[in-house]
Amino acid sequence: GTYPVNSTVATVLGSQPLVPEESTSFTLGAVWTPAENVNVTLDYYNIEIDDRLALFTTTITAQDVIDLTAAGVPNAGLLLDGIANYFVNGFDSEVSGFDLAVTADFDMRYGVLTADLRFNQIEQDVPRVAAGTINASRVFDLENQVPDSRTTLTLNYDSDRALRGYLRLNSYGSWKSTGGLFSPGDASDVSNYGSELLVDLEATYDFNEMFSVSVGAENVFDVEPDLEGDGVLNFLGARTAITSPFGNNGGVWYVLLSADF
Repeated sequence: GTYPVNSTVATVLGSQPLVPEESTSFTLGAVWTPAENVNVTLDYYNIEIDDRLALFTTTITAQDVIDLTAAGVPNAGLLLDGIANYFVNGFDSEVSGFDLAVTADFDMRYGVLTADLRFNQIEQDVPRVAAGTINASRVFDLENQVPDSRTTLTLNYDSDRALRGYLRLNSYGSWKSTGGLFSPGDASDVSNYGSELLVDLEATYDFNEMFSVSVGAENVFDVEPDLEGDGVLNFLGARTAITSPFGNNGGVWYVLLSADF
């Protein structure tokens, strides 16, 4: 079972009072305007989180039963060979990376075209793990389950009349993952998933200041992530990677009628 940290069972098994998780963050940014219609921003960030909470797991031994009985735990013998859990300050983590944003406006014959480019690079690390808490598979997932890069390019057009719309390209980097809860725990079941490019599109027509209609699609080309690599998850019904950063639903087309009162 899972016991409160200050319970007799947890205390006998070696629990210590919890301390608050502590985070330290550092950011550094720069802004550049190379032309009147172009803006560039670059931000670096580093976030360290120490003493993160995790469940400590142990098997109750014969000596533990003797100690529990001496501490006044009734029927302690029934706990022999059982699993006991309690929370500890189990691991530290660090996330670092940078965000790049470039925007540019272009005057067209009719209206304005705005280009917006966003790029993110991220690295995650788990430098400390207490024994008996999160296993190698969990550590691997924390460090590799999120793609290390993502790029988004949006072209937004406004005719300054009745028509407007946008085209968006979403690029996701590759990532890796274990079977999670169904992993053997030693990160020996890693699956690799490739990068993908998704396209969103929308066009809006304004009938007047009150009514408009939009026609668009998210993931126009119905891109799906790679097939799920874990056999247990396949057996349970997962066809494509459940850790996909862009979901598993494929493309969505829509028509939206709007009224502004």
